[in-house]
Amino acid sequence: MASGPNGRGPTLVRSLRTGRASRSMRWSIGIHVGPSPLSLTAPAPDPNPVLEPHHVTDVPARFVADPFLLPGDDGWSLLFEVLNADRERGEIGLARSRDLVHWEYEGIVLRAAHHLSYPYVFRADGEILMVPESGADGSIGLWRATAGPHRWEQVSELLRGHDFADPSLARHGGRWWLWTTTGGTSPVLRLYGSAALDHGWEEHPASPVVSDTGVSTRSAGRVLTLDDRLLRFTQEATASYGERVWASEVVELSPGSYRERPVGDSPVLSPGRRAWNVERMHHLDAHRLADGGWVAAVDGHGWRGLPRIRRAASTPTRRPATDDRAATRPRIAVLATSHDRREVTLASLAALHDQEVDADLDVVLVDAGSSDGTAAAVRERFPSAHVDEAGPELYWNAGMRRAWELARQRDPVPDAYLWLNDDTILDRDAVARLLAVWRDAGEAIVAGATRDPDTGALTYGGVRREHAGRPLRFSRVEPGDAPVEVETINGNCVLVPATVAERVGNLDARFTHGMGDFDYGLRARCRGVTVLLAPGTVGTCAANPPSVRDAAAELRHLRSPKGLPPREWRAFARRWAGPLWPVYFVSPYLRRLGAALRHGGGS
Repeated sequence: MASGPNGRGPTLVRSLRTGRASRSMRWSIGIHVGPSPLSLTAPAPDPNPVLEPHHVTDVPARFVADPFLLPGDDGWSLLFEVLNADRERGEIGLARSRDLVHWEYEGIVLRAAHHLSYPYVFRADGEILMVPESGADGSIGLWRATAGPHRWEQVSELLRGHDFADPSLARHGGRWWLWTTTGGTSPVLRLYGSAALDHGWEEHPASPVVSDTGVSTRSAGRVLTLDDRLLRFTQEATASYGERVWASEVVELSPGSYRERPVGDSPVLSPGRRAWNVERMHHLDAHRLADGGWVAAVDGHGWRGLPRIRRAASTPTRRPATDDRAATRPRIAVLATSHDRREVTLASLAALHDQEVDADLDVVLVDAGSSDGTAAAVRERFPSAHVDEAGPELYWNAGMRRAWELARQRDPVPDAYLWLNDDTILDRDAVARLLAVWRDAGEAIVAGATRDPDTGALTYGGVRREHAGRPLRFSRVEPGDAPVEVETINGNCVLVPATVAERVGNLDARFTHGMGDFDYGLRARCRGVTVLLAPGTVGTCAANPPSVRDAAAELRHLRSPKGLPPREWRAFARRWAGPLWPVYFVSPYLRRLGAALRHGGGS
């Protein structure tokens, strides 16, 4: 496979350009063999990983994952996800091999305006077809190869309307079936069926067929028929995304019924002892060989090892960076929104300007109709800041969404985004400390906790659910001496790497003011992103003071953009509260209504 520009693997410049140190964690691809798809191990001698990010030569790859094999008369093709660090999107790459050990990378073969992954490739009716994950577009499409597996055209759109993840197909009982996962922290497995492959898909009457968030909701590779048994492989996600792979047997599948059961009491694929897969494994694609044995493409998450050079010296190498300083100095887009807090906003930007950090900070401020001259004052004091003036109807979430959209259009594209409340005053080393946590952790959101400027008490930062019985009640997490994993974040000071922004997207447009930051952290965790709280506090930000209102006024406030507007609260509860979400949705309104009635409506 390909080497770096010096012929000895990727350069340090490239490693820093992609936001990783040389000992970072990332996904790579390996090969396992065994007597059955339920009993697989690395071959001896172990060649793994056979494909790593540095083997991708036409784009800078942050990781490679989700491998699917396609056997052919002249060897094997491997299609897999490549996270392109320049475009910050998943794309589909191709590698080929004759012996399943030595692989030659051949390039990106499919990219779209949105993120692509999980290239489920198969043969049907003499054609090579693929159903990649395109949940970022809210759809599932069927693609046909027009020149082997090197070129693709879309045949049809099979489904639309959900954040479909890991679509997996099989033909059984004279019909086509498609399993795919949708939802948030309470994901569900949906099942669709059709008599034809390219149209007529309808959701099964028993769908969602699985709602177990632990080991059986999300698919982990090709659905197999083994000795008249239909096997579905699934990802374990009990502590984090993609820990292990389990197997389930579909024991009943018809247009009117569905039932599956676990196979065995242990996973079929677990993290190994080698550095490349020591942390997690979450995918396998198994195929029967001519001798009756099985081979599978797998992926693993672990430490970056020394590169394996598998291609001839004449292979074109990746273009070296032309500016070492630009390659090693990260560009951070600082996102903020303001409204009628001129002096507060100027003080926050002044503290940002005084940061002691080896990074380029590019401010994008959306001013929501300030009448106190905030926009003009920022332009005068900080002429390099990009100030966008909008109407006063933009509250925090909508303003930050707009700032993010503007930042993503900047040239060059930022390496990360820093959310900054305009009333947060950062310590001089705050951004440097957030960057240090990011570099150590790899692909992670890093939140900074803030303290009250007078009392020093914790005000904002990271949060966790209090307990499972109250899924929408969160409590703040005290920062420690080392990064602490949290469930989600307050949006006051948050570093979001560009790779995470690509996987998760922007803040959700359905939220106007609050709930957007909590929703974003929870969505990120569902996409396998770690959410961390940096050590200590990073600055000051006073807590919003409690208002003194009578019960009726409190009920009116609850329905306002800064309270719990019913449509937005319903969306949040439905996404994150599980099957009993209607109960949690109505409870705050009932409490306020009861208080208003007890006090006679107030005065």
